[in-house]
Amino acid sequence: PAALPWWQVVGPGLVVCLADTDAGCVVTAAQTGVEYRMGFVKLQCLLIPVLFMVQDLTIRLGVHTGMGHGELIRDHFGPRAAWFSVSVLCVACAGAMVTEMAGIAAVGALAGVPAWASVLLADLVLLLTVLTGGYSTTERVALAFGLFELFFFVLMVMAIDDGALATDADVWAVDAADGGWWYLLVANIGAVIMPFMIF
Repeated sequence: PAALPWWQVVGPGLVVCLADTDAGCVVTAAQTGVEYRMGFVKLQCLLIPVLFMVQDLTIRLGVHTGMGHGELIRDHFGPRAAWFSVSVLCVACAGAMVTEMAGIAAVGALAGVPAWASVLLADLVLLLTVLTGGYSTTERVALAFGLFELFFFVLMVMAIDDGALATDADVWAVDAADGGWWYLLVANIGAVIMPFMIF
């Protein structure tokens, strides 16, 4: 197929990237940083190419075939394989939604909003987005909320400890005998490849 103009690819590409900045991923990254400081940087550097490859393949498949992951599985492996993959996706999404709503409730609590109110508001925004428009509406809403992630750069600059972070050997140390290290290792790997990002 003919190549699409760049502006028709950027939006879907950014939406795919947003899958890796959900509440579960942010909490995992924050906990990793607090407990091990720079100890996971090497692992993250190894995971960046893997993440890029999966996101790139996802975008290319969608752009060049005009079909999603589930449709491609159905066309190439049959309806049973497609139903199985979508069923696994639904289970993963249910778990992800629990972490999303927990994250929204936590942020609401920081602002003094009761958990039920912040979760209800988030649910209403999601329902209105899904019920009142197609993909382009969903993409615009996702990208608008995604702009808030620029604050991570501000926080990163504010957290820099005048160069000591990069030179102090203690901040780079990890102890593989620590059970918490293995738990966070698995959590960080799991936070990189999200099933809903692929679909």
